[in-house]
Amino acid sequence: MTVPGIREARSNGGDRLSLDLTTEHRAPSMARRAVAEVLRELDVPQDLEADILLVTSELVTNAVEHGGPPARLRLGYADKEITLRVSDGGSGRPAVHRPGPLAERNRGLWLVDALAKDWRCDDLGDGKVLTARFHW
Repeated sequence: MTVPGIREARSNGGDRLSLDLTTEHRAPSMARRAVAEVLRELDVPQDLEADILLVTSELVTNAVEHGGPPARLRLGYADKEITLRVSDGGSGRPAVHRPGPLAERNRGLWLVDALAKDWRCDDLGDGKVLTARFHW
């Protein structure tokens, strides 16, 4: 798979997709495009596909804006369950903020929390990985 703006896209072990993300502002849209291609191949229901793509955008945006390199997205699939993992080299743990109706930012993890079956953040020692799961 070749997606402009993504340094690497491949199948990797149990993952259906593994992307080494650039840290440029286009990384979220490029990641969404690559994930959408895989979701269509897996025949994921359209409403769930929309949720997964929104979560992809939020997690990749956080990795690029707040985490730092290296950033990677992995998408796994087994038994009608999608596992989306986005890792970055940043320290610190993200927090869910409940944004006010006029807030322009800080909705990312609030949306992830609302849309994913479950999610978590794990420390990698030299960064972190956020994992979101979806099931249908």
